[in-house]
Amino acid sequence: MPNGQRRRVVAMTLGSFLAFFILGLVDVLKGSTISAVLSDQQFSYTQGGFIVMSSYLGFVVATLAGGFLADRIGKKSILILAALFFLSGIASYAVAESYYLFLVAFFGVGFACGLDEIGSNYIILDIHRRRPALYVNLLTAFYGVGSMLAPLYTFYLFRLELGWREVYLYCLPAPFILLVFFLIAPYPRLAGSESHRLDYRELAKTAFTGGMCWLYVLCFAYVAVEVCIGTWLVEYLWVARGMPLQDGATWLAVYYGGILAGRLSGGFLVERVGYVKSLVITVALCTLCILTGIFGPSGLAFLLPGSGFFLSIILPTATALVSTLVQRNLGAVLGLFFCCIGLGGMVGPWLAGWVSDWLGLVAGLSTAVFFCLVMLFSLYKIRQALNRAATRH
Repeated sequence: MPNGQRRRVVAMTLGSFLAFFILGLVDVLKGSTISAVLSDQQFSYTQGGFIVMSSYLGFVVATLAGGFLADRIGKKSILILAALFFLSGIASYAVAESYYLFLVAFFGVGFACGLDEIGSNYIILDIHRRRPALYVNLLTAFYGVGSMLAPLYTFYLFRLELGWREVYLYCLPAPFILLVFFLIAPYPRLAGSESHRLDYRELAKTAFTGGMCWLYVLCFAYVAVEVCIGTWLVEYLWVARGMPLQDGATWLAVYYGGILAGRLSGGFLVERVGYVKSLVITVALCTLCILTGIFGPSGLAFLLPGSGFFLSIILPTATALVSTLVQRNLGAVLGLFFCCIGLGGMVGPWLAGWVSDWLGLVAGLSTAVFFCLVMLFSLYKIRQALNRAATRH
C-alpha cells in the first residue's frame, strides 16, 4: 500500500476511534446522570425509562436510514452528520425544561449515536478486511474508554457543585472536534471498496437468512442487558444496596472499565478460539455474574458490575461475524443489524424501569437475566444455522 494511502487508513482508523470514544461518553452520561435528572425534574422511573427509550428510538431511525445512506453518500459523510446531531441534541437536552423537550432532545442524541455506530463500524470493516474481529474489538474498546470516563467525569463535576446540565454542556467540544476532523480528513481509495449502489434483491437474500435473523435477536438481547445495567446500576446500588451515589458511580466506572478491558484483550482471544464458541462462553459467564450480583450476598454484589468484562466481546464479535457472512450491501445490512441493537436499547432500560415501578428495583434489574437467556438460545440457533450452511457447501 502506498504511503499516502496508508496515512489515510491510519487517519480514518483514528477518526473512527475518536467517534466511538464520543459515543461511549455521551451514551453512558444517561446512566450516570439519570438519578440527578429524575430528582431535579421529579420524574418517575417510568418517565426516566421513556427518556432513555426516546434516545434509542432515535438510534433505531438513524441505523435504518444510515445503513442505506452510507451506501449512497459515503461512510465519512455519515460521521459528519453524526457530529452535527450530537451538537444539536446535547445542547437541547442541557437546556430542556419540559418533559417533552427532554424526549425530543434525547431522540436527537440517539439519532447521532446511531449514525456514529453505523459510520464507524462500516469504515473499520471497509479499511481493515483482514482480522475484522480484532479491529472491531479495538474500535469498541474506545467506546469503553469513553463509557468508563463518563461516570468519573460526571461525579467530578458534581463534587464541584455543578449540575447535570453542565455535565452535558461541557462535553460539547468533543463532537465539534469530530466534525472538523471528518470535514478535513480524506478517505482512502482501496481496491474492491464497496459500491454505493444497492442491490435490493441481493439484500433480501442475505439480510434475512436464518443465521442473520438470530444474530439480530442476539444483539437485541445483548444491548438490552448492557443498557439496562448501565442505566440503572447506580440507582440500584443506591436504593437496594444502600451505597452513596459516589460509590455507585465508581462501580459504574468499573462496569465500563471491565467492558474496556475485555475488548482490549478479547479481539486476540476471539481470533484464536472462534467467534461462536467465544460468544457462548462469555454469555454463560455474564449470566452467572448477573444472577450472583443481584441475588447473592452483599459481598458478591461486585459481580454485577463485573459482568461488563464478559459482556465486552459480544457486540464486536457479532459485528465481525456479520462482515464474514455478508459481502455485498454491507452498509444496508449493518443498518438492519444496528437497528435491532437500538430496539434492544429501547426495550431494556424501559422494561427495567417499568418493572421497578411495580415490583422494585431488584425485580426491574432482574430483567437482564431474561435477556441473557435469550442470548444463549440465539447462539444455539446461530450454531445450528452455520452447521447447516457448512453441510450444504
